[in-house]
Amino acid sequence: MKRRTLPIVIVVTLVHAAAYIVYQQPDWATEWTDQAGYQRLGAALASTGMFTRFPEAATFVPEVIRTPGYPAFVAAVYLVAGVGNQLAVAMAQALVFAGLCVLVFFLTRRAAGDRAAVVAAVLTALFPPLPYFGALVVTELWTAFVATAAMVVCLRAVKGGRLADFVM
Repeated sequence: MKRRTLPIVIVVTLVHAAAYIVYQQPDWATEWTDQAGYQRLGAALASTGMFTRFPEAATFVPEVIRTPGYPAFVAAVYLVAGVGNQLAVAMAQALVFAGLCVLVFFLTRRAAGDRAAVVAAVLTALFPPLPYFGALVVTELWTAFVATAAMVVCLRAVKGGRLADFVM
Protein backbone atom coordinates (compact mmCIF):
# COMPACT_ATOMS: atom_id res chain seq x y z
CA MET A 1 0.00 0.00 0.00
CA LYS A 2 1.31 3.42 -0.89
CA ARG A 3 1.68 6.02 1.82
CA ARG A 4 -0.66 8.48 0.13
CA THR A 5 -3.68 6.15 0.05
CA LEU A 6 -4.99 7.01 3.53
CA PRO A 7 -4.63 10.80 3.02
CA ILE A 8 -6.59 10.46 -0.22
CA VAL A 9 -9.33 8.57 1.63
CA ILE A 10 -9.41 11.36 4.23
CA VAL A 11 -9.78 14.01 1.52
CA VAL A 12 -12.62 12.03 -0.08
CA THR A 13 -14.26 11.75 3.34
CA LEU A 14 -14.04 15.48 4.00
CA VAL A 15 -15.39 16.34 0.54
CA HIS A 16 -18.29 13.94 1.07
CA ALA A 17 -18.99 15.51 4.47
CA ALA A 18 -18.82 19.03 3.00
CA ALA A 19 -21.36 18.10 0.34
CA TYR A 20 -23.82 16.99 3.01
CA ILE A 21 -23.17 20.09 5.12
CA VAL A 22 -24.12 22.25 2.13
CA TYR A 23 -27.11 20.00 1.35
CA GLN A 24 -28.46 19.93 4.93
CA GLN A 25 -27.78 23.55 5.92
CA PRO A 26 -31.02 25.09 4.60
CA ASP A 27 -33.10 22.64 6.66
CA TRP A 28 -31.20 22.77 9.97
CA ALA A 29 -33.76 24.91 11.75
CA THR A 30 -36.91 23.62 10.07
CA GLU A 31 -36.70 19.91 9.36
CA TRP A 32 -34.67 18.42 12.19
CA THR A 33 -36.36 19.28 15.47
CA ASP A 34 -34.78 16.25 17.21
CA GLN A 35 -31.52 18.17 17.21
CA ALA A 36 -32.97 20.63 19.72
CA GLY A 37 -32.33 18.39 22.73
CA TYR A 38 -28.65 17.94 21.93
CA GLN A 39 -28.23 21.61 21.04
CA ARG A 40 -29.87 22.62 24.31
CA LEU A 41 -27.73 20.20 26.36
CA GLY A 42 -24.57 21.35 24.58
CA ALA A 43 -25.48 24.99 25.15
CA ALA A 44 -26.24 24.39 28.84
CA LEU A 45 -22.97 22.53 29.34
CA ALA A 46 -21.00 25.23 27.51
CA SER A 47 -22.71 28.11 29.31
CA THR A 48 -23.30 26.78 32.83
CA GLY A 49 -21.40 23.51 33.12
CA MET A 50 -24.64 21.75 34.10
CA PHE A 51 -25.97 18.65 32.33
CA THR A 52 -29.56 19.77 31.99
CA ARG A 53 -31.93 20.94 29.29
CA PHE A 54 -33.32 23.49 31.73
CA PRO A 55 -30.42 25.59 33.07
CA GLU A 56 -32.78 28.47 33.82
CA ALA A 57 -34.92 26.41 36.24
CA ALA A 58 -34.85 27.41 39.91
CA THR A 59 -33.99 23.85 40.95
CA PHE A 60 -31.54 21.66 39.10
CA VAL A 61 -33.28 19.28 36.68
CA PRO A 62 -30.70 16.72 35.54
CA GLU A 63 -30.90 15.12 32.11
CA VAL A 64 -31.91 11.48 32.54
CA ILE A 65 -32.66 10.46 28.95
CA ARG A 66 -29.36 11.15 27.20
CA THR A 67 -25.81 10.21 28.12
CA PRO A 68 -23.32 13.08 28.47
CA GLY A 69 -20.68 12.05 25.88
CA TYR A 70 -22.14 13.59 22.75
CA PRO A 71 -23.53 16.70 24.48
CA ALA A 72 -20.04 17.25 25.95
CA PHE A 73 -18.61 17.09 22.41
CA VAL A 74 -21.20 19.64 21.24
CA ALA A 75 -20.43 21.83 24.27
CA ALA A 76 -16.71 21.73 23.46
CA VAL A 77 -17.43 22.91 19.92
CA TYR A 78 -19.72 25.62 21.27
CA LEU A 79 -17.00 26.79 23.67
CA VAL A 80 -14.60 27.22 20.76
CA ALA A 81 -16.97 28.50 18.06
CA GLY A 82 -19.90 30.00 19.92
CA VAL A 83 -23.05 28.54 21.42
CA GLY A 84 -25.54 27.53 18.75
CA ASN A 85 -23.02 27.42 15.91
CA GLN A 86 -24.34 24.41 14.01
CA LEU A 87 -21.93 24.91 11.13
CA ALA A 88 -19.03 24.50 13.55
CA VAL A 89 -20.57 21.31 14.94
CA ALA A 90 -21.04 19.95 11.41
CA MET A 91 -17.43 20.81 10.54
CA ALA A 92 -16.16 19.18 13.74
CA GLN A 93 -18.22 16.11 12.90
CA ALA A 94 -16.65 16.05 9.44
CA LEU A 95 -13.35 15.58 11.27
CA VAL A 96 -14.95 12.84 13.40
CA PHE A 97 -16.07 11.21 10.13
CA ALA A 98 -12.50 11.34 8.83
CA GLY A 99 -11.31 9.89 12.14
CA LEU A 100 -13.84 7.08 11.77
CA CYS A 101 -12.44 6.22 8.35
CA VAL A 102 -8.93 6.15 9.80
CA LEU A 103 -10.10 3.87 12.62
CA VAL A 104 -11.81 1.56 10.12
CA PHE A 105 -8.59 1.46 8.12
CA PHE A 106 -6.45 0.48 11.11
CA LEU A 107 -9.02 -1.98 12.47
CA THR A 108 -9.32 -3.73 9.11
CA ARG A 109 -5.59 -3.66 8.45
CA ARG A 110 -4.96 -5.37 11.75
CA ALA A 111 -7.66 -7.95 11.07
CA ALA A 112 -7.38 -8.55 7.32
CA GLY A 113 -4.40 -6.77 5.75
CA ASP A 114 -3.61 -3.65 3.74
CA ARG A 115 -5.83 -4.17 0.70
CA ALA A 116 -8.90 -4.94 2.77
CA ALA A 117 -8.14 -1.91 4.94
CA VAL A 118 -8.12 0.43 1.95
CA VAL A 119 -11.37 -1.03 0.64
CA ALA A 120 -13.04 -0.79 4.05
CA ALA A 121 -11.89 2.82 4.55
CA VAL A 122 -13.09 3.84 1.07
CA LEU A 123 -16.46 2.15 1.57
CA THR A 124 -16.82 3.91 4.92
CA ALA A 125 -15.91 7.26 3.35
CA LEU A 126 -18.55 6.74 0.66
CA PHE A 127 -21.34 5.45 2.94
CA PRO A 128 -23.95 8.26 2.70
CA PRO A 129 -25.72 7.97 6.08
CA LEU A 130 -22.55 8.88 7.97
CA PRO A 131 -22.00 12.35 6.47
CA TYR A 132 -25.76 12.85 6.22
CA PHE A 133 -26.17 12.59 9.98
CA GLY A 134 -22.77 14.19 10.53
CA ALA A 135 -24.18 17.42 9.13
CA LEU A 136 -26.78 17.39 11.93
CA VAL A 137 -26.50 17.71 15.70
CA VAL A 138 -27.45 14.09 16.39
CA THR A 139 -25.52 11.15 17.79
CA GLU A 140 -25.38 8.70 14.89
CA LEU A 141 -21.90 9.57 13.62
CA TRP A 142 -20.52 10.05 17.14
CA THR A 143 -21.83 6.62 18.17
CA ALA A 144 -20.29 4.96 15.11
CA PHE A 145 -16.96 6.60 15.92
CA VAL A 146 -17.01 5.55 19.60
CA ALA A 147 -18.09 1.99 18.78
CA THR A 148 -15.37 1.64 16.15
CA ALA A 149 -12.76 3.06 18.53
CA ALA A 150 -13.84 0.49 21.11
CA MET A 151 -13.38 -2.28 18.54
CA VAL A 152 -9.88 -1.00 17.69
CA VAL A 153 -8.96 -1.09 21.38
CA CYS A 154 -10.47 -4.58 21.81
CA LEU A 155 -8.67 -5.99 18.77
CA ARG A 156 -5.42 -4.45 19.93
CA ALA A 157 -5.86 -6.03 23.35
CA VAL A 158 -6.67 -9.47 21.94
CA LYS A 159 -3.87 -9.42 19.38
CA GLY A 160 -1.32 -7.86 21.73
CA GLY A 161 -2.17 -9.90 24.79
CA ARG A 162 -0.74 -7.34 27.22
CA LEU A 163 -2.64 -6.76 30.45
CA ALA A 164 -2.37 -2.98 30.03
CA ASP A 165 -4.31 -3.18 26.75
CA PHE A 166 -7.18 -4.93 28.50
CA VAL A 167 -7.27 -2.34 31.28
CA MET A 168 -7.49 0.54 28.82
